[in-house]
Amino acid sequence: MDQQAGNQNAVAVKLPTFWAEEPRVWFKQAEAQFALEGVTADETKFHYVVSALDQATAKRLIELLDNPPQAEKYNTIKSRLLQSFTLSPPERAARQLNMSPLGDRKPTEMMGEMLALLGVHHPCFLFKYFFLQQMPENIRILVSNFCYGFCFYHRRFGKKARQCCPPCAWQQENDKAGCPQ
Repeated sequence: MDQQAGNQNAVAVKLPTFWAEEPRVWFKQAEAQFALEGVTADETKFHYVVSALDQATAKRLIELLDNPPQAEKYNTIKSRLLQSFTLSPPERAARQLNMSPLGDRKPTEMMGEMLALLGVHHPCFLFKYFFLQQMPENIRILVSNFCYGFCFYHRRFGKKARQCCPPCAWQQENDKAGCPQ
């Protein structure tokens, strides 16, 4: 293989510095970058992840960085990072309960933060209560009787919606009084 052909196969993946607060989201972005650039080699992905670690995070993984396994390097570092930085269910619950009020954030921003803390769980009636408690009283009164869980498409197009974004309660709630039809 000539030198020029070898250079054409080189890929340049630029990963953001590892997000200790949102490791799951960071790996989603990293894996999207790998897919876009066609990076499939285990060792290559491992080294890209290592290069995106900040000093404190790298220090926590020093034994793995000094002695990586022979195989499954990427999955090993991914598992270790997720295990180290993903909040436990009690920690997620505590963050939900102690979330600061709306302040200068948009309600949709707060909703996104709260949904992220749920992880794989679906919102329940307590979620609506906690969300409303973060709103100023005048807004809370206005929206307390509004039906939640409907995605953008069902709120906008009702039963004519052709797309749906989870978590959407349209299927379960569309016959209840007071909800948009």
